[in-house]
Amino acid sequence: MFNLDEVLGEAENRVVRETFGEGETTFTVDLQCVSRQDLEVMRLKSVTKVLDKQTRQYRDEVSTEKMREYVRDHCIVNWKGLTIGKVLAICNKAPTKPLLDRLKEDVPFSKESAWSLLQNANGFEEWVWEKISVVADELAQIEADSKNG
Repeated sequence: MFNLDEVLGEAENRVVRETFGEGETTFTVDLQCVSRQDLEVMRLKSVTKVLDKQTRQYRDEVSTEKMREYVRDHCIVNWKGLTIGKVLAICNKAPTKPLLDRLKEDVPFSKESAWSLLQNANGFEEWVWEKISVVADELAQIEADSKNG
């Protein structure tokens, strides 16, 4: 009997190239597509128990830090066209005198740089979540369609 879960388990995740930003701050980001199930596992791993001081009961709270770590480690795989000037612009920072000559210098991709963008760039984290969620929904729909014939 055909087992779709087995096929999906053996397949590699797709990588899609999307454009972030507007005008002169645009650059492309390579995002690894993850399934809806992967996103749910990530969310569950990001939950911690926190004591509510008023009710004196524990409640689940999603850790933003853990969610960012997951996105950094599993979803953002590369970028192109990101410069120091663009980083300063999307993070609402003004260049200092030593940086003025380096504004067009490319920012190479690294996990550390991805972490900094997720924490500091206006709208970047939300944009990544939107993109990976849309793709996860598309993958879930394809899986559902194939199961329903």
